[in-house]
Amino acid sequence: MLIQHIAASLSSSSSGSSSSASTSKSIVDRYYRTLYSSLHDERLGSSSKQAMYLNLLFKSIKADAGNLENERIKALIKRFVQVLVNGGNGATEFVAGGLYLLGEVNHYS
Repeated sequence: MLIQHIAASLSSSSSGSSSSASTSKSIVDRYYRTLYSSLHDERLGSSSKQAMYLNLLFKSIKADAGNLENERIKALIKRFVQVLVNGGNGATEFVAGGLYLLGEVNHYS
């Protein structure tokens, strides 16, 4: 959650020199790449922190999506839907929470 907060603050502050802007963009890109790859982690279905993970995912989407035309957000949502369709690694409550999250993202956009 701390890394998400840092990534959100870096993506919102686009002022500064070009080298610091490219470093900020690199950090934000690495955060979203890690979040994207964590969606297929098999431990997610048995984790006791599923609600925190869904909250982190929602905050990350909300922080990066000024509009849903953002390709990174489209890819993240597409991967998330794939995980939900495959049963959320065996966790029914994760699938239910994920569907609720998608509804909230739809309302946000």
